[in-house]
Amino acid sequence: MLEPGTTVDFDREFTERARDLLRERKLRMNMLFAQSLNGVIGDQGKLIWHIPEDLKMFKATTMDGTLIMGRLTFESIMASFGRPLPGRTTILVSSQMLSNLPEGVLLAHTPLSALEMAPADKTIHIVGGARIYNTYLHAADELYVTLVKELHQGDAVFDVFPLLSPELWQIAEIRELTPGATLFRITRRAA
Repeated sequence: MLEPGTTVDFDREFTERARDLLRERKLRMNMLFAQSLNGVIGDQGKLIWHIPEDLKMFKATTMDGTLIMGRLTFESIMASFGRPLPGRTTILVSSQMLSNLPEGVLLAHTPLSALEMAPADKTIHIVGGARIYNTYLHAADELYVTLVKELHQGDAVFDVFPLLSPELWQIAEIRELTPGATLFRITRRAA
C-alpha cells in the first residue's frame, strides 16, 4: 500500500522521452476517466455507472482531438457504439497484430509510437484503460478525474489520488457534476 503523497515513477525513461516528444511537437496531453472511491474504473470492459454530465464533459473536452487507448477500451467503445467515437482521431495501443480496424483508426505497437503518430495540431487525450493510464500518467499535462462517491467492485482499478505528488500536481478546478460525482481538473505544476 502506498502512503499518501508517495510519488510513483512507473517508467522514468519513457516519461522523459514522452515529455520531450510532446514539447518538441508542441502538443498537450491530458487524461480523462472516472473512478469510484476505491479506485475502480470499470468491470469486464464496461463502465459501471452512467453519468450524463460526465459524458458531456468527456465529449466537449475530447472533440476534434486525438484519443489514445488500449485494446480493451477500444473494444468496449466498438461494442457500445459500433464505431470509433466520431470527430476524434483514434490511436489504439496494442502489442498484438490487429487486422480489420475501422477506417481512420491508427495502430501503435508502443506507447511512445502512439505519441509520434498523433496529429501535430490536436490535443492528445488518454482515455483508458488502467495500464494505459499507468503508462502515461507522469507525462500528462492535465487530468480530468470524475470521482464517483461510491464504492464499487470491478476488475479495472486505477486510483490516481495516492499517486499525485503536491510538488508536481495542483487541483485547478473542482466541480460538482451530480450529488454523487465530482470532477477534479488537476494540472501539472510549472517546472
